[in-house]
Amino acid sequence: MGRRLIDEQRMARPLGKIRAGYFDTSGSKGRPARSETWIVTSTDKNLIEAVAEQYGRPVERYIPQGVGLPGWKVDTGLSQLEAILPKGDPLSVSYEIWSKGGVQRRCDGGFEDKSGQPCLCKAQYGPKFYETAPVDARGQRPVCKRYTRIGVILPDAPDVGEFLVESKGFYASEYIRHDVDFIKEHVGPDVLVPIYVVIEPVEKMKDGKKKNYIVVHLKQRNISTGQFLAAAGARHRALMSTRQVAALEAAPAAAPGYLDRVAAAASREEILAIRKEVAADPSPGITAAEFDSAAKARLEHQRQAAEILGEIHTRWTGTEADLHVSFAEFVSGVASLETATLDQLGLFRDTLPDVAEAELVDEPADAGGDGGGQLSREAQRALFASFGDLGITDRDDRLRDCSTILGRTVTTSNALNASDASTILDVLKEADGDVSKYERLLADIAQAHQAN
Repeated sequence: MGRRLIDEQRMARPLGKIRAGYFDTSGSKGRPARSETWIVTSTDKNLIEAVAEQYGRPVERYIPQGVGLPGWKVDTGLSQLEAILPKGDPLSVSYEIWSKGGVQRRCDGGFEDKSGQPCLCKAQYGPKFYETAPVDARGQRPVCKRYTRIGVILPDAPDVGEFLVESKGFYASEYIRHDVDFIKEHVGPDVLVPIYVVIEPVEKMKDGKKKNYIVVHLKQRNISTGQFLAAAGARHRALMSTRQVAALEAAPAAAPGYLDRVAAAASREEILAIRKEVAADPSPGITAAEFDSAAKARLEHQRQAAEILGEIHTRWTGTEADLHVSFAEFVSGVASLETATLDQLGLFRDTLPDVAEAELVDEPADAGGDGGGQLSREAQRALFASFGDLGITDRDDRLRDCSTILGRTVTTSNALNASDASTILDVLKEADGDVSKYERLLADIAQAHQAN
């Protein structure tokens, strides 16, 4: 039976830092400088080499200008970095003073941690100490600066842990706090959320003068704000009273537009049906180019989703019902396998144990099979991808069509062998993505089986 300390919290292992600045040594004296692209640092050289390979960038030595160990760094060359917002509250904001000996003061705006006294800077210089404190000979105010830190996960890093993003900017702390609160309020604290960590130049007017800043903030990745709020709707709905739900269902809903319907289409056939409606509508509100672009994007999404779903089914060892339950728990009920984003599917797939090729077939082939050896992972992926090209992503639909093509009942893809896969792929390739042609081929095959 598992046991945890009730007075301790989980802490993700820190892997390194993602920095928006560097130490410029090009002049006679080194100085801190802003960076327009993200710089990843770590004491783990293997980790940095893997990150560098991902972005195609060189690895360099990293020497900290204060406390900390020397290590390695890579400039990603990107101002927008793919990341994952972890569970819980990954954000920390505080007022701090640092020296070569480490942190000297750390304050939450009310009390200073080390002394336990009310905020020392406020007591000395007032509530806006960061503006009213006198400037020293270096042009700096010797008071606490605002430090904003947030832990994020790099999805392709070959290790389990978090990278710390740190900023000393005023606007960064405001923007990041808003971004984190917005996301967590709508999806809850226990959902992993795909995000971008962004460095963005901004221009502000201060004392009648224009000033340029570099601001760090977050934004949702591969999902619009409307889609994000829609995905979060299930969570909010669960918190409503019965009366509120009844009132919501009674309210007339606006009919979705053509582009919205294409974005939610479950199959290529459904997209073709919508296309016919658009062609017959004298004022559809969209151009043919806009429709084709949306249809192409949706079909590509279905293809990629089918490929990932194929990998999920290959790795999953339980029942189909258990798979759906497990996925719903993983995303806290905000999506199903059929409505999930590619990021949600990919993250769930990566939680499942990989399966060696020789272990893919965990059930004996049906006695009616033609032999030909086990079905390899590559063959399974080819099948799932070819079905996806036709918009066939549902497992039951795939098994039904496999049964029709082979002339026997197929209850699991693990019952297919190499010869079976070749026969099925021949039919799928002949259809060449044409749903109507595919349906005619199935009808001819079924008729031929009946004749025999």
